Amino acid sequence: MNKSIQLVTLPSGVCVLHIESEYDIEMTTFPSEEVAYQCILASDELCTMALDNPMLDAMLTNLIAEI
Repeated sequence: MNKSIQLVTLPSGVCVLHIESEYDIEMTTFPSEEVAYQCILASDELCTMALDNPMLDAMLTNLIAEI
């Protein structure tokens, strides 16, 4: 089953992780981008999906380089 992932940062700084599959949409709210990226990095499934999104792939690559 194909899933797509997007991370949206609201003006308040809160981040929403949006995961969409053929039959389902999941949204998870995080207090900041840093917490959202930590959660993505901690999950093999989310990491794999993020690598398919060019914007998230670049952000994760930069984050990993800083670690």
